[in-house]
Amino acid sequence: MVMVKWGTNMKNRQFKEVIIATLGTEPQVVTISLDQLMKRGFNIEEVIVVYTYNSKVLEALEVIKGEFVSGKYPGIS
Repeated sequence: MVMVKWGTNMKNRQFKEVIIATLGTEPQVVTISLDQLMKRGFNIEEVIVVYTYNSKVLEALEVIKGEFVSGKYPGIS
């Protein structure tokens, strides 16, 4: 898991807090990490998941998608 601050406008120093996470067969690794970062005060606006094309990994991806569709993480894309 890598935390990245992406400068959208370096002159005004506006940043977007983004998580880039690799996904295996355990989707909770991504959501637990997100929960912990939010608990520590990070204003996460986007989660990017990197994954392989494998049936078990794709199942895990569907679980993560479900968490976002359910509204558990409003305002995060």
